[in-house]
Amino acid sequence: MNLYAKFLRWRYERELDRQAPLVAEIYDKIVERVPSENILASLHGPISREITSILRALRYIPPLPPLKQPVVSVVIPHFNQHNYLREALRGIARQTSMPDEIIVVDDQSERFDEVQTICREFSAKLIRPEGKLYTGKAREAGAQAARGNIILMHDADDLSHPNRVEFTKNLFAKFPNAVHVNVGLVTFKTFSGYIRNFDWPEAKSRILGPNDISTRMKKIFTEQRFTISENKFRVRRGWYGAESDFGAHDGSVAFRKEVINQIHYSAFGNYIFTKWVDYEFNTMLFLAGMRSYQIDLPLIYYRQGSSTFISS
Repeated sequence: MNLYAKFLRWRYERELDRQAPLVAEIYDKIVERVPSENILASLHGPISREITSILRALRYIPPLPPLKQPVVSVVIPHFNQHNYLREALRGIARQTSMPDEIIVVDDQSERFDEVQTICREFSAKLIRPEGKLYTGKAREAGAQAARGNIILMHDADDLSHPNRVEFTKNLFAKFPNAVHVNVGLVTFKTFSGYIRNFDWPEAKSRILGPNDISTRMKKIFTEQRFTISENKFRVRRGWYGAESDFGAHDGSVAFRKEVINQIHYSAFGNYIFTKWVDYEFNTMLFLAGMRSYQIDLPLIYYRQGSSTFISS
């Protein structure tokens, strides 16, 4: 890093330090559910573009009726991942508790006939929009088309641990107020088998609740560690969720279907605060709901070395 880049990083970090007390105050008001327009009107000092954009987009999620029976729809956005899609669907077919529906949203892949063949093999519903949607809106299209009351996101090149659907259903049943659930992940290049099987009592002991996640999120929010910029000195630092042994990404989340009407995935090129659409959606969903949970077990196997970005 040259001297000018070092200076820019130092100046950026200094700006964040100066803003930190005010940003922490804003975060506390979000936790208290102060209307975002009131927070914006009360600002008494300069604030970053990212925080301002979040406040303008933020709409709180009201209490949702308890689920009488969890109905899980797995949504898989797909773009030219033919080599991995069958493997992902095979992992879903081996769940200890089967999902009620699988939806593949094909975002203008080549060799579409092959995608059709794979989906028929696993009885997956296939959606192919007329035009290119890109990552976020492909996920949203699948969620909107789903008949389940729980949307479980899954990337086309990842693998789900056999307990993932079962534990997701159990968590929504145990915590009727939950709107959003993350599970832990591990990375792999060549799959050599799952770490081990788990049982629900162990999973219950590894659940992180809204207070746990909020403590971590306040640190990220105050330091603005979600910031992404073209400049190399402004990079994402830290993960969404709680401090844990496993990170999380959008292929590892599940949420109540109702929330997709209030918290939308950003369209390509029309972001709220970061080009990482999945990260942006998760952060907004947490802030809007404050009823997020995380099962801190490796229930998603995240493939490295594969081009998973539909927008590429």
